[in-house]
Amino acid sequence: MKIKLLSFIVLLLLAFTVQAQIPTSGNEDDFTMMSEGTMNWSEAGSSPNPPYWVASGGPAGASDAYMANVSSGPGMTAGSRAIVYNQSQWTGDFSGFVAVQFDARANTNDLEFRVAMYGAGGSIASSNSVVVTTAEGWKSVTIPIGTADMQTVTSNLGTGTDVDLTLQDCFEFRIVSASAPAFIGDKIDAIMDLDNIVALSTLSTPEFEKEQDFQITPNPGNSIVTLKVPVIDEELKLEVFDILGKKLLNRNIIAMETRLNVGSWKNGVYLVRLSGEFGSQTKRFIKQ
Repeated sequence: MKIKLLSFIVLLLLAFTVQAQIPTSGNEDDFTMMSEGTMNWSEAGSSPNPPYWVASGGPAGASDAYMANVSSGPGMTAGSRAIVYNQSQWTGDFSGFVAVQFDARANTNDLEFRVAMYGAGGSIASSNSVVVTTAEGWKSVTIPIGTADMQTVTSNLGTGTDVDLTLQDCFEFRIVSASAPAFIGDKIDAIMDLDNIVALSTLSTPEFEKEQDFQITPNPGNSIVTLKVPVIDEELKLEVFDILGKKLLNRNIIAMETRLNVGSWKNGVYLVRLSGEFGSQTKRFIKQ
């Protein structure tokens, strides 16, 4: 009896540990099974125009639901900024994630997307941004959220003091439009549409992590780099994205080692994603 009880406690602790490694209740919002009252997304302050659920017209077209938010722009107070925040499923430990990716569409005016968080180390925001113009329609946006990609900022909740602490214990997650790293964003007359919000992790699914955990060597690199997969029993999809979310490479691989010539790439951070039957895994590569 004591052995069974001890085993149960160990399993319970392990389950809690795994849960604590990802944002509460998972790490993706596609709004398909949601409604306006169950999205858990809000707008700062007593906004007269909070985020709302749209049943159709997302990136996949008809019947693809998404979230929209109206900002009223300069001259207004509440509801004047393009910002949405979540204090529910997008809280917890982000330290195991390399980026946040989502589909976005800008209406009325162009939007410059960033992510921001408030947590144990105060307020932080992404140093990098992605501009979505009104002419582009739906666009995939990727925002790196590693320690080096975020910086402390001021806010009414608490000025940032430690990026790592907030990444490890996030109380509030935000998507904003801001010309510079900020927690509240800029005042702008626009409609911000969002869908398929997902956190990209180096952990991925347990099956993929165990069987297809890949390495990039050298990293950083400047000419030829090698992707090494310990086991390969299926064709894998290789994708590379730049800091703006633009897909630079899309190919299938069947070898345990794949060489890439990165000599023509601009210096900076890239996201390398490998996908297969068991899921996907994304790692960060630095071109020097």
